[in-house]
Amino acid sequence: YELMLSWRDAIKPYVCDVSKFLNDAIKSGKKILLEGQLGSLKDTDHGIYPMVTSSSTLAGYGAIGAGIPPYAIKDIVTVVKAYSSAVGAGAFVSEIFGEEAEELRKRGGDKGEYGATTGRPRRVGYFDAVASRYGCRVQGSTEAVLTVIDALGYLEEIPICIGYEIDGEITRDFPTTDKLEKAKPVWKVLKGWNRDIRGIKNYEELPIECREYIEFIEKELEVPVKMISNGPKREDIIYKGFNGIECVETGGPEAGVGCAGRGIITTMEELEDLKVFDEDRDVIIYDVLGDVVCGGFAVPMREKYADIIYIVTSSEFMSIFAANNIMKSIKNFSKMKNI
Repeated sequence: YELMLSWRDAIKPYVCDVSKFLNDAIKSGKKILLEGQLGSLKDTDHGIYPMVTSSSTLAGYGAIGAGIPPYAIKDIVTVVKAYSSAVGAGAFVSEIFGEEAEELRKRGGDKGEYGATTGRPRRVGYFDAVASRYGCRVQGSTEAVLTVIDALGYLEEIPICIGYEIDGEITRDFPTTDKLEKAKPVWKVLKGWNRDIRGIKNYEELPIECREYIEFIEKELEVPVKMISNGPKREDIIYKGFNGIECVETGGPEAGVGCAGRGIITTMEELEDLKVFDEDRDVIIYDVLGDVVCGGFAVPMREKYADIIYIVTSSEFMSIFAANNIMKSIKNFSKMKNI
C-alpha cells in the first residue's frame, strides 16, 4: 500500500484535465505531438479484420483521444518501412520466405526482425505499395517517413509490390479482407545500390539507385517523403525537403548537384522560374560556397522578397538543419541572419 502511495505522489504533478491543457496549448501557439503505435491495417474499422486491434489506430481518432478539435491537427506524418514486416497471422501479400526472408530479417530493424520479448522471427517481405498507399489514404497523411532503408543495401535488385492480382485481374486498390486472402503480388524490380549507406547525412549524397527507390515509393504513396532513416541511431536521419519551406541552392558550377537534385541556380531569372515564391511558403536561399552574393543576385533578390527570404551560408545551414530547429517554423527565428 505504501508503495502504491509513492507511485501516486510520483505521477500527481502530471495529472490534469488533459483536454483543457491541450486546448490552452493550442491557443497559445504551442506545437503538440500525438503519437500512434499501431499501423493503419490494425484499425478496428478499416484494417484487415479480424486481424485488428480493439480500437482505432488512425490519426483522426487522435483528436478524440486528446480532447481537441479535429481541425487542430494540421500535419499527419505516416511512418513506413522501406520493406514490409508483420507479427502474427493474417494476409501478407508481399511476404517472402526461406533464405531470402532470413537474410532480410537478419539485416532489418535495430537488431534484426525478431520479437523484442520473445525473440520470435517476424514475417518479412518487400515493400507493398498497395497496402502502404491505402494506409496513407485512411490516415490522411500529409507526409511520410521512410525508415530502415539501410537494410536493403545488400541487394542488387529490389522488388516492390505495385499491384495485386486477384482472380486473374490486377488492381492497385487495397481490397476487402476476403479478396486480400486470394491476392498475389505484382512486382516492379528496381536496381539496388548494393553498398552501405549508413553515415550519409545529405539526400543528394545517397547513391542514385537509392534516391530512385525512395522517389518511386514516394510516387506510389502519393504522399511526399520528407525524412529517411539510414541507421538505428537517433541521428541517422536524412531530410528530404521541409514542410512549408523551400530550399534553393545557389552558387557556381563547381558547387555541386544542387538542393533536391534540381541543380545550382545561378541567375535571378532561373530562381524566379522555379515559382517558389508565394505568401504561404518560406524560402531559404542556401549558398553552398559561403558567399551569398557569388551568384550576383542574392542581394537584389532579398530586397525584392524581403518578407519571405532568409539567407544562410553553408555552415550555418547545416548547423541549423542538423539541430532540427528549422522544423519549428522558420518565422520563429526572427528572420535568421541576413548575411
